[in-house]
Amino acid sequence: MELKSKLIGQTLSRSLDEKALVGLYSRESDPEKFTVGCVLALSSEIYIVATVDDLGRTDEFQAGYLDNLFLVVSGGDYLDAVSGMMVEHLAQWPGALLADDMEEVLSLARDRKVFVSLMHRNEISYHGYIVELDDTTLGVQVYSSTGVDEGYHVVRREDIHRVAYGGPEQRAIASLVASREGMS
Repeated sequence: MELKSKLIGQTLSRSLDEKALVGLYSRESDPEKFTVGCVLALSSEIYIVATVDDLGRTDEFQAGYLDNLFLVVSGGDYLDAVSGMMVEHLAQWPGALLADDMEEVLSLARDRKVFVSLMHRNEISYHGYIVELDDTTLGVQVYSSTGVDEGYHVVRREDIHRVAYGGPEQRAIASLVASREGMS
């Protein structure tokens, strides 16, 4: 593991041990966008966080690759303020897909039929259910943000850099999908 990843891993490990919030930056092209969360699981390959919004409200779960992070922030006035507003103890969230690698996260999402948002390296999001996966690809039943069926997509796994689930966006789209399927 290179020095950058080692230091990032150590900072995330401290967040996991201390139940402290961290800021995670994975979009070098848009460094103003970042995720704030509490680390729930960490391996040498991936992190799993329970995210919070800027008012300290619990948001969603995200699993991502450590190598895609270019900056991790701990401490500071902003994170301290958000942490002070938190209304739930994140480490006790039900529904987290805790795993040691992305393969296991994807398999659990498929097996439990969890509605996910898959973030592509090109900043495209696929919302839906993982139907199949093999060593190189994912088969995903994809839905628009309004719940319209966009068909079965086969996506290269190497292009997916983050998986989000359990948040308001995923719950809303899954609810729209269920409503549309109930009407057909």
